[in-house]
Amino acid sequence: MRIFSITVALLVSAALYLLIFERDRLMRFSQIKPITDVSKNEIIITKENLKSTADKSSKMFSVVVKKSIAKDLDKMVILRGRSEAARQVNVRSQTTGLIVSSPLKKGSKIQKNQILCELDPGTKLIDLTNAMSKLDEAKARTPQADSQVIDAKAKLSEAMARIPEANSRVIESEAVLVEANARIPESNSRVKEAEARLVEAKINYSAAKKLKAGGYASESRLASNEALKQQAIANLETAKVGVTTAKARIKSAIANIETAKAGVEATKARIKSAIANVETAKAGVLSAKALVGSAESSVAAVKKELSRLEIHAPFSGFLETNTAELGSLMQPGSLCATIVDLSTVKLVGFVSENSVSQLKLGAKSYGLTSAGQKATGKVTFISKSADPATRTFRLEVSTDNSSGALIDGQTVEISVVSDGETAHLIPASALTLNSSGEMGVRIATRNKSEFKPVQLIRDTTKGVWVSGLNVEEEIIIIGQEYLTDDVEIIISYSEN
Repeated sequence: MRIFSITVALLVSAALYLLIFERDRLMRFSQIKPITDVSKNEIIITKENLKSTADKSSKMFSVVVKKSIAKDLDKMVILRGRSEAARQVNVRSQTTGLIVSSPLKKGSKIQKNQILCELDPGTKLIDLTNAMSKLDEAKARTPQADSQVIDAKAKLSEAMARIPEANSRVIESEAVLVEANARIPESNSRVKEAEARLVEAKINYSAAKKLKAGGYASESRLASNEALKQQAIANLETAKVGVTTAKARIKSAIANIETAKAGVEATKARIKSAIANVETAKAGVLSAKALVGSAESSVAAVKKELSRLEIHAPFSGFLETNTAELGSLMQPGSLCATIVDLSTVKLVGFVSENSVSQLKLGAKSYGLTSAGQKATGKVTFISKSADPATRTFRLEVSTDNSSGALIDGQTVEISVVSDGETAHLIPASALTLNSSGEMGVRIATRNKSEFKPVQLIRDTTKGVWVSGLNVEEEIIIIGQEYLTDDVEIIISYSEN
């Protein structure tokens, strides 16, 4: 760069020398006639002016300037990390049995739901037959239990239908009792009446007897009075029988009432018994259904055990280990195989606490492995707590790996896009230092140089991106090493 500047200065000096001191020869050589109408004094003044200009130009520096306009630049946070498989799982047995399938070799590509290990069923098929027979038996009991419920409900309806009849009998017996009680006074009055007539008949008979003895009455009159007396005695007995009959009717009515009430209670007892029978029948239905459910559970459990005899791949991927060997005894938890899914790969890095606040979920990211493989993805996870040992935060970038280029455990340089800013792209050679050792660039301002400090954002093959400048700047890219502030310069603009 210094040789170029010196060469430019020599050329400028030579041109000024020819224009001032060898002007006539230069004009003759170029076949231009000198101006003859200019006075000698004017020629002398012109030479003096040119000499002054030459002296002034000899103190100026020629530089090359690039007109630069700032652009929006995504800021990058660079991390060192590694690649990890999106999913890795140890496929294990859930039941007991001997392996009856040939082993698959590690490194094999596995499809989702492909059989990895197959176990001998043993007695599980017999268990399934027994469970299904118990289920059929339990289902056969269900209709019988339902019919018992129907019968119990019918008996309950019949018992409830008898309640009105029993109550009507009680009412009828109570009415008979009322009627019997009402006849007691009548019967008693008849007895009294009969007793009064008997007394009268006895008096008449006694009088007739005395008159007969005195010869004052005939034999027929005495017989007639005696007949009236006997009739009065018979009427009295009849009236007493009527009282006894009325009392007997009362007792009978009371007995009938008790019988009717007993019938009501018996009917109520039948209703309670019928209700209990309905509940018992319903309990039988529930029991039958419970047996069916238990049998179905047993069948499902045995079928589940049978389904576990075939161990399938949960997703597509690659075998990291051989599958279990033929004849191996598998127990619940025994390892069948290890599968790695590399269709999606995570790029894992650790962010410093100074940079973690600049990153966001979903930020675009780029990865470059130590083998030169490139990957693009987005940030899917940023840890909310720092590692206590390193005070860094785990970051994960998910990237598509359908091509299978990336593998698990590679060293990766991860570039994560953070909040952007405006910056200028300049050649790295344009950077310089001021007297204080501060890094910056020289700016052409009104044909004078000016130092401005910059911050280095990113280094690329096309140059470096710097910030700290105005949106539009004229940046000196050649000759800035020989300048200080306020030095006048001769500007040549770069085409790029």
